[in-house]
Amino acid sequence: MNDKTAGGSAQAEYERRAAHHAADVRRRRPRILAVGAIFAVVGLLVLMVNPLWGGVVLLFDVVVVASALFATPNSITAWQTGAQGELRTARLLEPLEGEGFRILHDRQIPGSRANIDHIVIGPPGIYVVETKSLGGSLQIRDNDVFVAGRRRTKMIDEVKREALAVQIALAKEIAARGWMVTPVICVHRADLPWLRSEVAGVRIVSGKDLVKRLREADHLLAPADVERLAALAAARLRAAFVAPGTPAG
Repeated sequence: MNDKTAGGSAQAEYERRAAHHAADVRRRRPRILAVGAIFAVVGLLVLMVNPLWGGVVLLFDVVVVASALFATPNSITAWQTGAQGELRTARLLEPLEGEGFRILHDRQIPGSRANIDHIVIGPPGIYVVETKSLGGSLQIRDNDVFVAGRRRTKMIDEVKREALAVQIALAKEIAARGWMVTPVICVHRADLPWLRSEVAGVRIVSGKDLVKRLREADHLLAPADVERLAALAAARLRAAFVAPGTPAG
């Protein structure tokens, strides 16, 4: 049941944006080089009068031109970082498949362009896992989350929406049994707080801690429940990205 598309939609979005950026750079290359040449001439003229400032102008010119021609903006590379984080989470979760868990990756939220990174269904219940790959220290203040000093609380609402989408998709099967979908955020790279790891009912964990908690949680679902719910989730929540030549799951 475990599909191999973790991070597929994020990687596809990175490639789409990177290709658009590359095409834009190709269109602007003559103008970039022309402006660079003008600054180079100015730098050489200044160099003859003042070597220090002339060198500064030439160095600045080289850095700006090289950046304009070859650097990819952070707003684009962030998509690839996200895709790599989702793949890392998928690899950590994969051993659970042999322990009675079923895992789906990168599923579309019906009626939305948003996706669900990971759906984990196993003996402890039904979980939605949102992966975040963030650099810096993560801090929790009241009901707000900050990473490297920047407010990132919206990821709490994000994973709650994803959990609700799965809850709705499986409503008929789980409502009668009182089962709920549990939202979890799996964070890579960031330093997590020692004392508090929960915000508004959403637990924030590292990858290793995620797997440990899933293994140690009390069992709620029978093996037949796991298989049935996983099959229904796969049928009702389509893959957010399907590689060319691959049938949608």
